[in-house]
Amino acid sequence: MTIDTLKSTIYTLLDPLFSEAIIWADQSAPRPALPYVSIKLGVVTPVGEAHYSDVDSNGVQTVTVTREAVLNVQRFGTSSVSALETFADALRKNTVLDLFSKQNISAFNVSDVTDIAILQNGIAIEPRASVDVSLRWSRQITDTVGIIQTVITSTTSQVGDPGYSIVGTAGDSGVGPYGTKTGETYQIDIDLDAY
Repeated sequence: MTIDTLKSTIYTLLDPLFSEAIIWADQSAPRPALPYVSIKLGVVTPVGEAHYSDVDSNGVQTVTVTREAVLNVQRFGTSSVSALETFADALRKNTVLDLFSKQNISAFNVSDVTDIAILQNGIAIEPRASVDVSLRWSRQITDTVGIIQTVITSTTSQVGDPGYSIVGTAGDSGVGPYGTKTGETYQIDIDLDAY
């Protein structure tokens, strides 16, 4: 899932959890009327090692990578702390978590709700609250690694010999080592002493 797809999906998942407008933070647009909710996706971090599938018959391998980020949710207007407490509680319900799971997104580690009311224009206090939610998702990418369909040896070397070569020809599908064309011959040198 790309970041654009992730953000669109997050918006769709959060929209039913709030009765007020939701906007992405840091937009060049006027603020909506109070109350409203602002969301911002933090730094996207890789988690763990990538998973590599078997190579299919066309020489394509699927690589699955896991990503994680913190989603900051702020509410502006009266009763913001209460509204975000209700939101945070909703993220502990199985019915809501199942909606995230169906989109291959995990929402976990919901922070405490923080009252961050600020002085607006030096005149009045604007009620505001904030909560962070950790998100984790996977992204799949493909890699054309190629396959060797035919191997023809050109020697009778044995283990213990200093080395031998394998000469092959890319098969009818045109897939051999990276960049090999159909019918193109290639050579692989193997150092038997290394084994």
